[in-house]
Amino acid sequence: MKITCPVCHTEYAVNLPGSSALRCACCGRIWTPKTRRGNGILLVFAGVIALISAGLFTAVVLLKHRAENAQISAPLVVHLGPVQPTITNGEKQWIITGEITNRTDRIQGISSMLVIMKNENNEVLGTQKFLPPTPLLDGGESVTFKHTVTDADASAVKFGIEFVKE
Repeated sequence: MKITCPVCHTEYAVNLPGSSALRCACCGRIWTPKTRRGNGILLVFAGVIALISAGLFTAVVLLKHRAENAQISAPLVVHLGPVQPTITNGEKQWIITGEITNRTDRIQGISSMLVIMKNENNEVLGTQKFLPPTPLLDGGESVTFKHTVTDADASAVKFGIEFVKE
């Protein structure tokens, strides 16, 4: 146990069996040191607080990681705009417009895109692959696209856009 003389503040390391009187070797003062009781309750309380803090920290890290993974599963989103039918040289065509949005804070590469044409019964009549307006999209940015579908079945009434998995 570490004790200190109350007069000259000389420190001693001693093993005292109880409350024995001591004499300071420097100043000669005789005193009975107060034995400190262990703060077991305080130590247990600090341990519990540390465990709670560690649990909260772990939960926050896991939630943040899960949110980042959810974003990564679909970092790019396509919003299809209005599909405008048009006739060019006697051939029916469709002008497809829309917007691509990068939902992450990192730059993302944009793969080729695919227009899917369906009839009233939701049967796929055909597809047409086209390149996006830009190969890369900065984090949080959006870009619009426009594509003219040619050589398509005239009975197409539903259109969809997907990224080609390359």
